[in-house]
Amino acid sequence: MDNVVTIGGIECEINHYYTTETKIVCVAPALPVDRTLPIVVTSDGLVAQCSSWICQFTAVTWRTGRLDTASPASGPAGGLVTAIGSFLWLPSVGTERFDSFLVGNSVCSISNAFD
Repeated sequence: MDNVVTIGGIECEINHYYTTETKIVCVAPALPVDRTLPIVVTSDGLVAQCSSWICQFTAVTWRTGRLDTASPASGPAGGLVTAIGSFLWLPSVGTERFDSFLVGNSVCSISNAFD
């Protein structure tokens, strides 16, 4: 299946690791902040019809994680990487949390986020 997702006309890179037959996951491209933009999904050349608020995306700075440092700078596949910064964990807003992140196109699982 050939899928294309755009946000505000800018192509969103599809993450095939998380994408299934019923769900497309993509990495939001650099977007203007605080503007609501349309999401358009094209699958096998057919544009999905949607006119609801769920077909929109707003990039906001307060939900954007910040990576300050990662170490080591290099190492073997399967090795541990320590990432330090400000990430999406807002207990006052809800239980939003992530359990993995990407290094290049590889998915890294988080083992001890708060140790």
